[in-house]
Amino acid sequence: MRTLLPTLLLSSLVGCPLSFATEFRSDFSDGFGLWQKSPSGMWEILNENGNSIAALTQAGEQPGGVRRPTGFLLLPQFAWSDYTFSLRAKTLEPATIVHRDVVLIFGYVDATHFYYVHVSSDSDDKYHNIIMKVDGENRSTIDQQVKPFAPLTDNWHQIKVTHESSGSIRVFVDDLSTPLMTAEDSTYPAGAIGFGAFDDRALFDDIVVTGSASTTAP
Repeated sequence: MRTLLPTLLLSSLVGCPLSFATEFRSDFSDGFGLWQKSPSGMWEILNENGNSIAALTQAGEQPGGVRRPTGFLLLPQFAWSDYTFSLRAKTLEPATIVHRDVVLIFGYVDATHFYYVHVSSDSDDKYHNIIMKVDGENRSTIDQQVKPFAPLTDNWHQIKVTHESSGSIRVFVDDLSTPLMTAEDSTYPAGAIGFGAFDDRALFDDIVVTGSASTTAP
């Protein structure tokens, strides 16, 4: 995994916030590294034919307050803006779980202020296969599509989110040229990124984030 540690060292030397254009990659070959685990849910590093994979092996539990994803890994050290965030994901739930899902979290400010995209086997225009904004005690669906195609199967999927500080959000699943879901919302122009599931089990690998990042040295 290539991280931003050299730039973090520079930030600690100057003692002030630092913004820079960069790329972050994570393939879990050295474990969880900088990723921070959510308070609930159980995560493991699995080896699949010599390839390391982040596995959410036990679903999380709702913490109270606004309903939101329960099991996730977060990269809290960096606030990203004008970026592309992509990964590979695979649900561990059977097809009998109609609402099975994976989620990508972005624009994360704190535990109750962020966006997430819910990629599901079902599409109902309310909670499944949507782009959601969590805003304090409330959450709202912000995607512009009505019941977009529900793409989640038993296979691995390539998922990409582009998020511009102006408010443009684009979500791609497998077809990386045509967005599956779009939204326009500028509430959180920058924030941390993460991934996991709303209340399911899933596998993740090959995370890539490219854009502008800012950080304050620890």
